[in-house]
Amino acid sequence: MITIFQRFIDVPGPVLVPAIRIAIWHFFFVWAVTGVKVATNAVFLARADKSTLPLLYVFVTMGVLVVSTYLARVLSQKPPALVLRTAMWVGAWLMLSVGVMLWLKVPYAPAAAYVLGEIITTGISLLFWARVSDAFSPRSKKLVVGFISGGGMSGAVVGGLLAHQLAMNAFLVLSLTFYFLLPAAMLFMVKGIRSRSRGLLKRERASLYPALTYMKGHAFPKWLALLVVGFAVLGALTDYVFRFESARLGEAEMASLFGILNAVVGVTVVCIQMSLTHRLLKRFGVFLFISITPIILGVLAVIQSFSDSFGILISMKGLEMAAAFSLNPAAIFLLYNPIPDTLRASVRTFIDGAIKKLGVAVAGLALLGIAAFSSESLVDSAWIAVSAFGLFIIFPFLHKSYITAL
Repeated sequence: MITIFQRFIDVPGPVLVPAIRIAIWHFFFVWAVTGVKVATNAVFLARADKSTLPLLYVFVTMGVLVVSTYLARVLSQKPPALVLRTAMWVGAWLMLSVGVMLWLKVPYAPAAAYVLGEIITTGISLLFWARVSDAFSPRSKKLVVGFISGGGMSGAVVGGLLAHQLAMNAFLVLSLTFYFLLPAAMLFMVKGIRSRSRGLLKRERASLYPALTYMKGHAFPKWLALLVVGFAVLGALTDYVFRFESARLGEAEMASLFGILNAVVGVTVVCIQMSLTHRLLKRFGVFLFISITPIILGVLAVIQSFSDSFGILISMKGLEMAAAFSLNPAAIFLLYNPIPDTLRASVRTFIDGAIKKLGVAVAGLALLGIAAFSSESLVDSAWIAVSAFGLFIIFPFLHKSYITAL
């Protein structure tokens, strides 16, 4: 059975078993993330003032900045496996607490649920991919990244279908209250998988200074950080336009829409990740692979600007979700290979956490400014198109510095 599966996904036997275990845990984690995100978005948009959504982007950025900076420091001293285990349980209990606040109808609880859900999801995702990077060699990563991402998107399908079928107020609050206990309980699946950095980390005070020194002295991490920020801005703009238009629906209707969207995106991405990602990366390389999303999203944004079709906007959001949950992390994950092993986890956590969320903050502040000085109609898909095609300005500089860093 393993041999047949091995041939289908084109992953060698010694790498396949740990990859399966990690993919199974990723399945449960993304299942929980999907349920929590659907619930927090629907609850906030239905129970709070949707015009404050850009402000929440800023609050999320501030929280992620603090959390990711702390995690980057800790990862300079402790292996990702240990940090992931602790953080997952802390996140589960925090969401349980905010769920109780919602049940008790505490003021601002919907906003707190949204912000906390985003911060926890981002932090655990950073630690998860740091753990994957720590478990496999640079060559093996290219073989397993699509398979592991596909496992996660399978979880998105399950979480999305459950949210769609059980779209009711009580289920939404139950989801964001208890869902993160599921991946916490399943951490035994990744226990015992080798840690390549365990013997390399120095037993001294945790510090972010070595990672920051490396980033300051090399062009490649700077251009990579700029790319990550660009994708964050693109995602924030797409998310805002979509959620602003969908906020006219009721809470249960929004949950149902968000749920089925997650399921459809999940099925599509699983098919791509399980069978095509490795082959596309092998044939075309990481840079062509990562350019697929902004090209398609930019074209759709131009069409939607002229047609004002909510259906196209749903397609744009689906593509953005596929990119944010699976396609982009899989590709950007590989771009960190030129960074030294002892610094990779800290640099990646700092860039994908603190710096990435700065892009969300920039988009949030821009949206707040537009809402204050212009009509809401100016915040439309044209902004998404400009952001998508603008990313290609970064690509030549990133490619050159990537080759130099190898």
